[in-house]
Formats: sequence, structure tokens, C-alpha cells
Amino acid sequence: MQALPKPGADELGYLQLTSDGAVLASRGTLQNDETTAKALAQLVAVACRSKVFPRHMQQQQLCKITVVYEHHYYTVCLANKRLHIVKKNIKASGDASSPN
Repeated sequence: MQALPKPGADELGYLQLTSDGAVLASRGTLQNDETTAKALAQLVAVACRSKVFPRHMQQQQLCKITVVYEHHYYTVCLANKRLHIVKKNIKASGDASSPN
């Protein structure tokens, strides 16, 4: 396993995946969570090959996807041929850490 970046505020879990979805590193509530890893890796794969976006957006490389639930959210970033997934709490509305 590789050294993980330090956890941020309100972080519940972290996953680092290879481009094909294999778990390289994990911690917190996402520790060895291969189900979430597979689902979010598939989401990124679909988004990257999707033709639903306007033509000018298809030329741009995907950088980040946020999946929001009622009490938490996942942010998925593609960097250095790896997927970095962070699960964080959603604070009360109006708080700066909310993804909305």
C-alpha cells in the first residue's frame, strides 16, 4: 500500500484506485470497500465515454465528479492515471463544506 494523503476535515473515508478499478489504498469507512470502488469506477468510465455532453465539452478531460446523498457525498478525482475517492459529511445548509 502507498502512503495516503492526510485526511481532510469531515472526511469519512478515502480510496485510491488504479485506472481499471483495483484498490491501491483505503481508509475510514471506505477501507477495502470494493463495492463502492467498482461502482464509482464504472461511473467515471461511463462519464468519460459518454456522448450526452455538448461537443465542446467532449473535448475536455474529466477532472472531478461529485455524487451527493442526503448526509454524505463522494468526490471522485482522476489524477496521475488513478482515481481518488473521498467520502465526506454534509454539514448543515449554508456551511462552506457542503458540495451544493
